[in-house]
Amino acid sequence: MFLAGRKGNAIAAVPTPLIENIALIGPVAKIRDELQLWEQTVITTLLIQADPGSLPAVVDALG
Repeated sequence: MFLAGRKGNAIAAVPTPLIENIALIGPVAKIRDELQLWEQTVITTLLIQADPGSLPAVVDALG
């Protein structure tokens, strides 16, 4: 779909729970809460992508 130019359809085809299972997304408070769950996994590295204005909040959430 995406390669055929139907980006909206491709985005809609990906269930939100799938994205939330592989990424920390949303408001800082939600990410802070979910980060505690990720700390209990075998993950040792996070890739952070945020707009520059929210980076201080991300750093604060990471402790």
